[in-house]
Amino acid sequence: MISKEEIKEMEDAGLDVLAVNESGKIVYNSSKNSNPNFCDNCRHFRVLPDPDDWFNDDDQKVVCGMNKETIYSMLRPYEVRNITCPTWCPRKQLNKNIPL
Repeated sequence: MISKEEIKEMEDAGLDVLAVNESGKIVYNSSKNSNPNFCDNCRHFRVLPDPDDWFNDDDQKVVCGMNKETIYSMLRPYEVRNITCPTWCPRKQLNKNIPL
């Protein structure tokens, strides 16, 4: 896990920081905004290793924690920001204000 000092050092250098724990849940996002059109602002957003991509070992996939559907796969680690909500998003389907 990245330390608070490392996060501060990166932010001081002008970098955005995204920290993900072992279960794929975002634990820190320095550029977090409240835009509901982005999955990475939802508490159900998960980043997991992508075992289906044999070409790049460090590729990741983005999964919805509500229905366990893959949103995007074969993403490079720097591409897991500002993931647009798909049309099948459970929050959109329920048309409820499920908290982020």
